[in-house]
Amino acid sequence: MTATPGFEPWMEHLMTAVTYSCLVLPVASVLTTFVAAAPARPAPLSQRPADWCILGYFVLNLVLVTYLVDIEQLIIADPNNAAEVAAAPWPPQAFIKLIHAYSRAFDPVLLARPAWWQATLWPDVLFYGPYYMVGLYAFAKGCAWIRDVTMVYAASIMTIVFIIMMEEAYGEHPTPHFGFVLCLNSPWFVVPACLLLRMLVTHRPFDLPAPAKAADKAA
Repeated sequence: MTATPGFEPWMEHLMTAVTYSCLVLPVASVLTTFVAAAPARPAPLSQRPADWCILGYFVLNLVLVTYLVDIEQLIIADPNNAAEVAAAPWPPQAFIKLIHAYSRAFDPVLLARPAWWQATLWPDVLFYGPYYMVGLYAFAKGCAWIRDVTMVYAASIMTIVFIIMMEEAYGEHPTPHFGFVLCLNSPWFVVPACLLLRMLVTHRPFDLPAPAKAADKAA
């Protein structure tokens, strides 16, 4: 590693170790997941009632949030410009009016749309949306390969929601109805937190419970 001005030798070694760890650990984690998941026998969806809730969460995000509410804030830069609003190709004008009415009444930052706010929306459109699509298949079929991606998704969106709630409470555009907005946004923290915990405790999040496996072997 080339010497960096102002860095002592131990700092150089530490930076080198961190760099290689950042390269090796994700690859090792993915390989471990696939190897561990290979012999797994996922439980059918009918035996995983919690996953029906997760599938509903994915559908809600795909149908309403990601490609209607959030993408509108990226397509329309100035919601106070009537010509720009009228010329917007998506979402439908009825939804635009609904989003703007909600924003004026409860959530002024959605109309202010500062650069940092829009930066939190791009991951939703570019990463979370495709994740929901893939997640619908993976959770329905019990595919363990979704585990690592789910952990990345959960940690990411929980961080974004925390930042947004700080803005809603103490930022330049605070909501006049914080309790309501907090409750409305809570699923996007609580559900990912449950997903993260579930994926952390096992490499095979969709497997049949141990007693069921034992019963299958006995039969």
